[in-house]
Amino acid sequence: MIFYIASYPRSGNTWVRGFIGSQFGRLPAAVHGPRRNGRRLEEWVHWASVAYNLRVTYPITGELASILDIDLPQHWFAAYWFEGEKDNPHFTLVPGFETDLSDGVRQKLCTSQEKLFFKTHSRPFPHYFPGEFVIQVVRHPGASLWSYYNFMCDIRGSDLTLDDIILGKVNFGRWDDYHLAWTKSSKILGSRYLQVKYEDLFGQELAFCQRLSEFLGLPIINDVFKSFEESKKMRPLLAREGKPTGWHSHYSPVQLDALFQEHGNLMKILGYDQ
Repeated sequence: MIFYIASYPRSGNTWVRGFIGSQFGRLPAAVHGPRRNGRRLEEWVHWASVAYNLRVTYPITGELASILDIDLPQHWFAAYWFEGEKDNPHFTLVPGFETDLSDGVRQKLCTSQEKLFFKTHSRPFPHYFPGEFVIQVVRHPGASLWSYYNFMCDIRGSDLTLDDIILGKVNFGRWDDYHLAWTKSSKILGSRYLQVKYEDLFGQELAFCQRLSEFLGLPIINDVFKSFEESKKMRPLLAREGKPTGWHSHYSPVQLDALFQEHGNLMKILGYDQ
């Protein structure tokens, strides 16, 4: 099975991925970026082990390789388990496998009994197989685009302006086009689609994880949630402020008008007040 954790950039995707790891003991992989190797792969294995209190092994060989029931190259996969539970390993793809997700590969992955979790910012596929599920995180465009702008400036060293971000002059395009595509696909996925608003997660983490438990078919194994400060310490380049409000003050009146003009229709559909 495949569970995609999908969102427009800077919308809480990493937060929900953290629940999958810390509350359910499963290791999500990031779709985007080059396939990791060498030192970068070693750093990812170390980070995943520390972040989620898991034992992560790569490459998989011997007995571990024989357990994997997916007919794909073994070097695509890492194994993981809780300390003391080596008799019950799980598997995840090594990050950066976006170009590998052909229909044939997806079919092999989603017919496996292994539950795989993929963090992605991509738009939906034209169609989905029965074993594919989507968890979508939605965030108000004002907050999402302001955070995206800062990410591009601080992390990517980009000279894009906030006006460019509002107009969707970025790799993942316009906020409204992205969510319009997913709104259409949600109807196709039906009960295999779960949406959560970023703003609704604050103070409601356990309630959301209870919904998530039913959706995933997995028990909650840890009801202690990391604080934003803890998450920021582990991923300082990804976590910024962790606030649902306060973005208005960073927009000029003209930029606010542009935000609502460009994205107002989808905001209404998704229940955001202008």
